[in-house]
Amino acid sequence: AGAALGPEKLAMTRLMELHAYWGYARLFAMGVVREYVVRASAVLGLDAASRQYVGRERWNSGWVEFYKAHMYKLYVDCFNRPIANAPDATFDVIVRKRPGGHFFGPLHDFQCTDEVHTCVNLGSYNYLGFGGVDRFCVPKARRSALEEGWSSCAPRTEGGTLQIHR
Repeated sequence: AGAALGPEKLAMTRLMELHAYWGYARLFAMGVVREYVVRASAVLGLDAASRQYVGRERWNSGWVEFYKAHMYKLYVDCFNRPIANAPDATFDVIVRKRPGGHFFGPLHDFQCTDEVHTCVNLGSYNYLGFGGVDRFCVPKARRSALEEGWSSCAPRTEGGTLQIHR
């Protein structure tokens, strides 16, 4: 008999687990330190951004608010990046920066710059560029669709036998 079918079980080494937990612990510790420094700065009136952060309207409470303010906002630029052109085989990502550096950065919102980075589009099935406007493929596909119609894309039993099928 063959091997059992099913999902492959992945095993992490202890070193990998410790590295992941160390990263989470660092994020949490930096968040706690940042929260206390910002609150002290707001009470002493040292920084307008700190006063604005402490006095902001909160939509969540407790752990969710802490996570969004001190962990998620550090890495939000990895996922929610604005693009500057239509996605094709490549696309241009707008570079965003915020004042405050790594420690006080989460207190500020991102500001778009004029700089862009060209990236390969691996986030869709269009990484070869067939879905975008192409000088070679688009005119031929358009001509074929106008000459043959859309039913040539269907099976013969549904769209009938056309000249292109013979």
